Amino acid sequence: MPPPPRILDSHIHLWPHTSTNPAGHAWMTPGGPLTKQHSLSDYFAATSTTSSPSSPSSPSPTVHGAIYIETDRTLSSSSNILTRASQPLAELRWLRRLVTGTPDAGEGFAAGDGAVLWGVVPWLPVDAGSLDELRAYLAAAEEAAGPEAWARVVERVVEACERVNNHLCKPDMQQHPATPAQHHEFARWSAAIRRAARSPHTYMKLSGAFSEMGGDPDHDLPWTPERVLDRMRPWLDVVFDAFPPERIMFGSDWPVCNVRGGAAAWKSWVAAVEGILDVYGLTDEQRDRVWYGTAVEAYRLSPPTERKKVEA
Repeated sequence: MPPPPRILDSHIHLWPHTSTNPAGHAWMTPGGPLTKQHSLSDYFAATSTTSSPSSPSSPSPTVHGAIYIETDRTLSSSSNILTRASQPLAELRWLRRLVTGTPDAGEGFAAGDGAVLWGVVPWLPVDAGSLDELRAYLAAAEEAAGPEAWARVVERVVEACERVNNHLCKPDMQQHPATPAQHHEFARWSAAIRRAARSPHTYMKLSGAFSEMGGDPDHDLPWTPERVLDRMRPWLDVVFDAFPPERIMFGSDWPVCNVRGGAAAWKSWVAAVEGILDVYGLTDEQRDRVWYGTAVEAYRLSPPTERKKVEA
């Protein structure tokens, strides 16, 4: 099959160089593969259709948009919600610069680049002790993000009642179920997936698989699409049996996917998903839903340029 004519990447992460330390992200370790800046210029290079993108100024023409997912910034132990969440608020201030095209030095993006971000899923204090704390955080978050970036968040926060499940709900795919314990876990996962799929408001992302499969010692050699499909087949059989294609969406999990494939991982995952859609016999219309339409529906998205026209 030819490559998808349009992609809305429903799951990407970005962070500036100033947060590549335990103070910014507690999960980052010195020298780790993700402990460096990953900004839009890097994402554009990863998705570029040219063979050696030196300094691409835009993503592949196939990528119409992307959804930014919060990056698990460090939380302090303070009992004050605004102090505890100082890093998530800093993340929103950085997103504000990205969306408005006003980077600080070395942040890896330029004016206009932020148009690729159609939606933003920010960190929220789901463990807030009271509604007052939640309201205080949301007010501070809106101020930090500014009106243009917040507009890409607030519709989903206020209105959306859909549930989007990331990464196939993170099953352990290091090998096919073989032991009694593995068969038990697979059965539990399968039952949970089928229960979730009964709701027409529940969606599933084809994303994050590389992180759950284990990998070769040489992380710069991503698996072939055929090998990815073979490893994922038991889990994919359940997902495609339980969910219609209209409620399945593509997500790259970039740059986390790079840990199992380096700079080629984004394209490798796209090729793997193309093969998956072939195997499960999706029509052209169903394929477009997976690559693009499902995310638009689930997150209630529109291109930022169109949103500005409506607001004007």
